[in-house]
Amino acid sequence: MPIYASSYEVFFTNPFVTQCGAITSCALYENDCIEPYTKGNLVIDSTNGRVGKVTAKQNIDAGYTDTVCVKCENSASSSITYNWVVQQKANCKVSLSTKVVAAKVYNYDEAATTTAAVEFTDAYTNAYSIDCPFIGCTIFKSGCAAELDVGISNYISTVYDSGSLLVS
Repeated sequence: MPIYASSYEVFFTNPFVTQCGAITSCALYENDCIEPYTKGNLVIDSTNGRVGKVTAKQNIDAGYTDTVCVKCENSASSSITYNWVVQQKANCKVSLSTKVVAAKVYNYDEAATTTAAVEFTDAYTNAYSIDCPFIGCTIFKSGCAAELDVGISNYISTVYDSGSLLVS
């Protein structure tokens, strides 16, 4: 896990070390600063020399946003708190999954100029759409080994703002 805060000094100053003692312990709490933090995405160190060092997970596919309260105490039992937000973005490499799309058959219509063949939401599920928005599609030949021929693709286009595949 990477370090997000190397010590309590990221959050607090302790100008009266001589009079009140050094910060001796730190802990993570829920954002109410009462209940202990239990989600497990963040860890705070409380050993000598590393008091208040916070590390965070970076391998949660769905990502997370945790609002925590960092609470530290000095040797005179004086405590201080700081609310902190840590966010890990979603893994966009696993965000999309395909749905089964039935074959589309269209009759000839001289008056038609375009037909929505597939809506994006009919063909794909985007599990993490906030962190991983849909930005476009490329049309491939059957088997997905090569892009569709240029001559044919002149008649097929994707419209990114509506998420539709148009056949014209």
